[in-house]
Amino acid sequence: MSEALNTLARYPEELNELMLYQPAKGIDSHREALSQWLRSQNVNANPERMLLCHGAQHGTKLVLEASAGW
Repeated sequence: MSEALNTLARYPEELNELMLYQPAKGIDSHREALSQWLRSQNVNANPERMLLCHGAQHGTKLVLEASAGW
């Protein structure tokens, strides 16, 4: 933990980024990384069609919004 805190102290912009709300659909680089991994498993996965959720309530909300066409 000490090492992580020291890193944040050296790079305060990283801490600022961690404190921001993330996009509802998930972080683009995370969706791209998941897409690449799925492709390595022979699953055709387009990151533009992925939603990453932050828990069960968020996942349920995303499913309902997608079903309603929002």
